[in-house]
Amino acid sequence: MEIVGLDRQACGGTHLSSTGQSPAIRIVKIDNKGRKNRRVRIALEPENEA
Repeated sequence: MEIVGLDRQACGGTHLSSTGQSPAIRIVKIDNKGRKNRRVRIALEPENEA
């Protein structure tokens, strides 16, 4: 399925001043979708409230 105008690549741009501004991520699962394709499922870790 293709949605016109939808970028299927993960954003590699720099939108944060530092990586400390990003919540931690956790790799949940990696699925093999062919010889060159992988589906990586991630989850954002909840931010610690101080």
